[in-house]
Amino acid sequence: MQDVHRDGSRPSLAVLALLLSVMLLPLAPGVSADTVIRAESVDMFPEGTFDDATDWTLSSLAGFESRPADYTTTMVADGVLSFTHTRPELRDSTSAWATVTSVVNSNNTLGFPDGAYWYSSGQEITLSGFDFSAVSGRELTNVTLLVSFSIPDPLQQDDVRFIVSWPGSTELVRTYAHTQVAIDHMSGNPAAIPLDSLESWTWSILANVSVTIDYHSEGSTDDSRVEVDAVGLSATYYQSWYSFETAKAEASVLLSTSPVIDLNLTLGQTTNLAQSPCGLELIDSATGGTWISTVHERPYGQSWGRVHMSTSGNASVEVRGSADAQNWFGYTLLNDPFLLPDHRFLEFKVDLLDGCLTRVRADINDPTVTVSGHVSGAIDDLVVNVSTLRVAFEGVVLVDLPLILGSFSHSIPVGHLLPAAGEQIDIGLRTRFQWSSDGHAETTVVVVDDIMLSGGFVVEWDRDPSCDDVTDRQLDEDASGAVIPLLSTCNDDVTAWQDLQVSADSGDTSLLTVSVVDGQLVVSQQPEQHGQTTVMVQVQDERGNSWVSNFSVTVNEVEDAPTHAPLPLEVQVEVGESLVIELGVEDVDTPLSELQFNTDVSWAFIDQSGNLILEPIAEGSFDVSITISDGVNTVQASIGVLATAEPDLLIEQITLEHIQQGQQGQQAVNVTQGDVVTITAWVRNSGRSAANLVLVRCYVDDQLVGTSSSIPVIAPDQLASTSCDWQVGMGGGSASIRVVVDPLHDIQETNEENNEAFSEVTIEPPISDDDGGDQRPSGGGISVSTPMFWTLAGAIILVTILAFQLGPSKIRRFK
Repeated sequence: MQDVHRDGSRPSLAVLALLLSVMLLPLAPGVSADTVIRAESVDMFPEGTFDDATDWTLSSLAGFESRPADYTTTMVADGVLSFTHTRPELRDSTSAWATVTSVVNSNNTLGFPDGAYWYSSGQEITLSGFDFSAVSGRELTNVTLLVSFSIPDPLQQDDVRFIVSWPGSTELVRTYAHTQVAIDHMSGNPAAIPLDSLESWTWSILANVSVTIDYHSEGSTDDSRVEVDAVGLSATYYQSWYSFETAKAEASVLLSTSPVIDLNLTLGQTTNLAQSPCGLELIDSATGGTWISTVHERPYGQSWGRVHMSTSGNASVEVRGSADAQNWFGYTLLNDPFLLPDHRFLEFKVDLLDGCLTRVRADINDPTVTVSGHVSGAIDDLVVNVSTLRVAFEGVVLVDLPLILGSFSHSIPVGHLLPAAGEQIDIGLRTRFQWSSDGHAETTVVVVDDIMLSGGFVVEWDRDPSCDDVTDRQLDEDASGAVIPLLSTCNDDVTAWQDLQVSADSGDTSLLTVSVVDGQLVVSQQPEQHGQTTVMVQVQDERGNSWVSNFSVTVNEVEDAPTHAPLPLEVQVEVGESLVIELGVEDVDTPLSELQFNTDVSWAFIDQSGNLILEPIAEGSFDVSITISDGVNTVQASIGVLATAEPDLLIEQITLEHIQQGQQGQQAVNVTQGDVVTITAWVRNSGRSAANLVLVRCYVDDQLVGTSSSIPVIAPDQLASTSCDWQVGMGGGSASIRVVVDPLHDIQETNEENNEAFSEVTIEPPISDDDGGDQRPSGGGISVSTPMFWTLAGAIILVTILAFQLGPSKIRRFK
């Protein structure tokens, strides 16, 4: 038997062994909920389809030698196994030399070439008497005329003619004329002239062939002469021969299923029999013994085959059957071929007369090797009943099939030869081509279409999944739920546990919910609920078979503690100011008005709305602890408070003054092109701490015109001034003056957005004198010529640039 997994793979040998052991156990009637979903036959020897040539080992031998065959090849291709025996023609040849001459005293021309010759310069010579009697029983194929002769000198006018005559025909077969050199065919190289085209030669015709050699002269002087050593005929014929060759194809396969039941001789009932190393032996040899087996059930959807006994003595086997293992038919004596009756349950009885009972086996479905194929080509020269196709199984010859043209199919029971599942079986085919041939070519092809090993079967059962039971659970209200591994504890005979489907339902969804995540049960309590309910669990396989279970869940009541929103790790508050933080305090069991709030500092408290109020009275870093209690549960939290007291710089006023030579400058309302004006910034510190090294920058139309000297210190609520000098340009119209205090943000302030101030001024052109020169306003300023003005402006700009380049780098402020 064999179980088949969902993916089609074969089961492990351990599973097969387990199934086989179950088959061997004593059976009793019972009720099973298992369902057979598939039962079908399988070929236990898939290599027999010849789909993969690598499954087979091929070899051949030439006769009794150890070398490969010369004329036989074996091949696995196109889904068949073929043995091709191609024997070529075998021919031989013999030569017969003339024994009769027409010229007296010309015996030198008779027999085989020996160097002695007869010559002529005009006289003809006719030779005959060719004896082929030794080979006249062979089939003649070719005839060639052989002439051992020479012509010593070139032929100018004369010629030499060879004429062949046989009853009813005469043919000129060769003429030598106008030769430029001598001709010599007496040095072991007689002239060979094919005669096949002249006649359908037979041995009797060759016996009457005559050959005439004629030297034909022209004129009074001979050119040369013909010297004749010997004349013969060479005959080629088919040569008979005989031998044999063999070719093999072998394959081995691990037997995944074995449809046999080896009955356990240690079980059952015995009479006058005892266990021994060989099996069961007689206790008292004077009387026979009996062994009755346990009950065995026929596998689902299969048929009983044959029973096989191994014994060193004489024994007989009987069997009785039943449909329910309760009501039995009588015992029936089995004889060859020992076919079993087709009852569902069988019980075997063996009567041993002498010797030892070694093994009793019952096979299922009558396991059979079937070989099918055909023989084509020619078998005329093959020796019948010796040229065969042999089929061997486990080293035992099953059958020798004679090679007869046409199709063949032969089946042989092999239940007695099958090994157990998991063991290897060897199947081999061997062809023997033994021939006794008359020399003709012949090709014989033996094609094996397939080899089947029947009797194997697969029965697929679908059983319910099984899982570990889930124990009852105790949970607390509003606490974390439970994650219960379930799927990993399950198994199924067909479906992998990872592919099983899990579902779960809560008996009271208002109390708790159940979900399935990655095969685990996730049990979650509903908020503010307690009580008891049942959870129902179902696990299903791919065909809907299920495992069902349930467990109890109790949710214990728990008093809830107050809650609040998450607090920031730290807040910054200016001393003297107030910061409100919404705590979002809630308690599902206690009204907000009944909660108790406490802090560990006097300047921090929680109002009736649950807001945290922070009003620090001194600068520093504080860790404020907060406590909220409902009388049963207390919640504590803390928050870092950074209380700061920082300056706050702002520009209260911008004033402009002309710089007069030798006297104090005047307050400027309007400025004149080319004037040097002092821009004074009045800076107030409205913060709670002093500001040190206060710097001011002045911009005109967003162009930097100067940076003031630092004010050493400005105390809280103090006013201080500093100034920049501005060389008014030559452009007319108006100018926008922007003054920035703390331009580099070196001073940390409570407000960094009030550090700038603006002022608009009008730029007037200079007043011209009577001579066309420029005049300053009557304010008493210094008159500066145009060249001097530009020289002075360039110097100021250069000094300003150098001051910025050489001054200290920007001071960074870290919070």
